[in-house]
Amino acid sequence: MTGIGFSQVAGQPGRTLNERRLMAMRAARLDAMRDLAEQVHGLRLDSRTTVRDAVAVNDQIAGAVSGSIRGARLVRITPKGEDSYEVELALDADAVGYIVKAARQR
Repeated sequence: MTGIGFSQVAGQPGRTLNERRLMAMRAARLDAMRDLAEQVHGLRLDSRTTVRDAVAVNDQIAGAVSGSIRGARLVRITPKGEDSYEVELALDADAVGYIVKAARQR
């Protein structure tokens, strides 16, 4: 199982470009962890739609994921363009089984 994360350099805190690049890589790694957590634990969706005179006037959707990820292996960090990074993490089947089993025991 793999998780992919992305982040932009420009939006990161840091005094120098190199600091912002490192922060972007870190943020992309966290985004990849979130992607893995969604796959392992699922995504909770809450939605609310308001209809008036047979027309949807307000449609809100919120998603949340909660769970632990352990044993993720870094596959690659790839610069994307001049201002973004992509990080790919992987979990082997044994790690996924362990995580799911631990989550069910809680």
